[in-house]
Amino acid sequence: MSKIGKINISIPEKVKVVFSENILKIEGPLGKKSLNIDPEIFNLNIIDGKEIAIRPKTIDQNTKRLWGMNRSLINNAVIGSVKGYEKVLELVGVGYRAALKGNQLNLQLGYSHDINFEIPEGVKIIVEKQTTLKITSFDKQLLLPNSNILDFLFVYFFIHLSLLFTKNTKFLLPFMKKNMLKTKMYICSLLKSFSFIKLKKNKKTEVYIA
Repeated sequence: MSKIGKINISIPEKVKVVFSENILKIEGPLGKKSLNIDPEIFNLNIIDGKEIAIRPKTIDQNTKRLWGMNRSLINNAVIGSVKGYEKVLELVGVGYRAALKGNQLNLQLGYSHDINFEIPEGVKIIVEKQTTLKITSFDKQLLLPNSNILDFLFVYFFIHLSLLFTKNTKFLLPFMKKNMLKTKMYICSLLKSFSFIKLKKNKKTEVYIA
């Protein structure tokens, strides 16, 4: 990931970038996002208002991973503020339908009742057909699949892990904080193996409801 971190990020003309008090604020035509940069680990510079450079103060194995990840988060925020991100979902099932009702997405998925999903702030959903949804956002993280499920499973997993291996509750929070990214990636790979979500070659996503 250090190879990624070394590459400076170009700032488009329509994007405004401000770095103050360890907070990087990125604002563009489609939206704005703030990122917290750890001053104990990184130095961040805005070069002539045209590039963003992030460099670690010390280089070790853990810092290299964080370096590439932070660079990617900044780059995603810059791209999202200008171009945005998009995902197309297809509902697969007999009688499955979707419709917009105000700020809610109404889903008919074969149950005795409809499912109403509150659309989060910063996300736009367009129902192109009754079974095809186009989801757009300036924030790439808002479009990650099963982000709420991952957060729940992450906490659930480590609570039970701490009860199995130790009775000392001080072990739990530092361990969660240190290994959060790695564990979420692992749980995500497990979820994909259950085939709830199937990525297609045409960049569409089929959602199977068990």
